[in-house]
Amino acid sequence: MCRLSMPDAIVPFAKVSGLTSFAALAQVRRLLGVKKVGHTGTLDRFADGLLLLLVGGFTKLAPVMTRLEKSYEARIQFGVQTDTLDPEGAVVRCSLFPTFARVRAALPHFTGSIDQVPPEYSALKFGGVRASDRVRRGEAVCMKARRVFVFDLQVLGCEADLGEFQKTQAGRGAAIADLDLTRVRAVTLYVRCSAGFYVRALARDIAAACGSCAYVSHLRRTRIGPFDLAQAAGVSRLGSWTWGKERASCGAACFDVGAPPPPSSGGVATDSVSVGCEDLTVREIKQAVVSCDVDFANRIGLTACSVHAQYASRFLHGERIRACWFQSFGTRRSGERALVFSEGRCLGLIRKAANGFSYDTVFCTE
Repeated sequence: MCRLSMPDAIVPFAKVSGLTSFAALAQVRRLLGVKKVGHTGTLDRFADGLLLLLVGGFTKLAPVMTRLEKSYEARIQFGVQTDTLDPEGAVVRCSLFPTFARVRAALPHFTGSIDQVPPEYSALKFGGVRASDRVRRGEAVCMKARRVFVFDLQVLGCEADLGEFQKTQAGRGAAIADLDLTRVRAVTLYVRCSAGFYVRALARDIAAACGSCAYVSHLRRTRIGPFDLAQAAGVSRLGSWTWGKERASCGAACFDVGAPPPPSSGGVATDSVSVGCEDLTVREIKQAVVSCDVDFANRIGLTACSVHAQYASRFLHGERIRACWFQSFGTRRSGERALVFSEGRCLGLIRKAANGFSYDTVFCTE
């Protein structure tokens, strides 16, 4: 296997379905030949899409990067609910499909600032142990509601029960508006949300508001902050969603609904996707690397400041920060963070304090 020796770096990476985020990190770590690779938020094993990898010293940026908003495309399957709210769980409930009108009417209640109860099968920790691990051991966990924010929620398409749809079309031409009278098997949603949001919980709650139940059958993360899946190493290995004949043949009429989704690399994943990233090339990794420069700082909501070259060594050794070190400093508010640069190199992250500046982290040493 060809390895790429890489210093501190930020790499958008396309995780395939069937691979855990931890396993994906391990493969990339071996591919790059580095010890430290982190990410800015896990993806469930059944999901695919964008992971933002932090390599080397840039793993220290994780507290900043994990707060970035995220975008997803998700297929919500109605009529069945699993204990994990995804395809890998056991079926715990069945119900009738909801009408499309009820689904549309429910969506506005899940935009803006909402309280969301995370799934029991989640990575949230109780007493240092993941909630999902406790549930699998038979322990009871009490998931408390958390305040999250949904910036945008759109229906991209739906799969109507074919028999129901044909009945509503008797004696008239087909029209998307007629779907309001039809029970739908599934909808595909575009979701742009804050950090800490669970799409699986959204599916559960939308279904409950419609008098039904559901789970997320397909999930793709398409964006993290300013970073798009189309930029990611390995994106060509992801499957693409199609409203194909195979769904219509099993009793579903499929429709695109509303405006197209915001620009991304494609729709939700198919069921058959290759697992692994062993065939990633050095060229793909290099092409995907995001430069940590002033533009990067601005894109993730940080200010940037420049240190005179003669003071860079003193900064890297953790000496008390002095205002005279800086050629420019864009932040003035107490508590505001800034990335520090010198001669094109990112040195670290600092915070404005009441009486000067304090170190958050130093990325590299001489």
